[in-house]
Parts: sequence; C-alpha cells; structure tokens
Amino acid sequence: MAGMVAALPMALFSMAATAGELGLYGRLYLVTAIVEPGPLEVSMAQAAGGAGTFLEVGGAVAGMAVHLGIGAGFGAVFALLARALRLRGPVALAAGAVYGLAVMALMGLAVLPAAAGETAGGELIADAPRLIGWPVFAVEHLLYGLVLGLWAFRGAEREPYAAQQPSR
Repeated sequence: MAGMVAALPMALFSMAATAGELGLYGRLYLVTAIVEPGPLEVSMAQAAGGAGTFLEVGGAVAGMAVHLGIGAGFGAVFALLARALRLRGPVALAAGAVYGLAVMALMGLAVLPAAAGETAGGELIADAPRLIGWPVFAVEHLLYGLVLGLWAFRGAEREPYAAQQPSR
C-alpha cells in the first residue's frame, strides 16, 4: 500500500514537471509506450507545437495503473527492508530517500535500457530518463523514497500485531 501511496505524488509531480515537453499526460504515456508508443508520440508532438493537452483516456489510465503497480512492488521491497533493518525515526526517512534514488538508478541505468530492445517503445523507453530530464527523474524518485520513509517513520511507533498479543 505504501508504495502505491508514494507513487501517486511521484507521478503527479512528474506530470506537472514534464508537461511542457511531453504533454500533461505524457509521463503516463511513457509508461505505456512499452506496448504502445502512439499516445506518447502524439502528446510530445502536440506539446512541441503548443497545441494543448492530448488525452487518450485508455493510455493514461493504463499508464497510471502500471506506475502504481511498479510503485507497489518497490514499496513492498522497501517495507521488508525497513522491517528487517528495524528502521526508526529520521533514519527511516533518510533510508527512504536513499532507496528512492537507488530505484532511480536501477530503473534508469539498467531496467529501462534493457527493456527497450524488447518493447514496442524501443528508444523511447531507453531514453525515458533523458525525456523526463535527469533532474526531474531524480526529484520524482527522491519524493517517492521520502514518502516511503515517512510511512516507515510513522509506522515505527506501532509494533507488529504478533508483538501486541499477550504471551500464553
């Protein structure tokens, strides 16, 4: 759950930050470009021409769903690490920030370039960090990690359910 919650402000920030280059929904179309690059290409062309916002509802909804799903997966990994390492307080927040940047590096330098050759989006996928802009890519992942860290920070006061049960 925390990963999906963290992925939402990440996506909204990125959509706003890249609206001029990719179009308002272009960041979501970038996710779906793995299977269908058309909406991203149209959105980028319209943004470049100043023709307004291109909305293809199916592509935008699919992009958000995939983005939230990926966020959930990485969030689950962070939750397991936070629990195993017993992250508490400000350390959890800092660990979340570092984790978000690690996810950025993994996705931008390994996963997206490797996936590009196997997808319909090809170079659009491989160039995603450049299309978004590395500074925006870094800030969106930092935001994601900070929200995860805040979630762990908040949850630090609560012990796991099993620990709350009286011994018999």
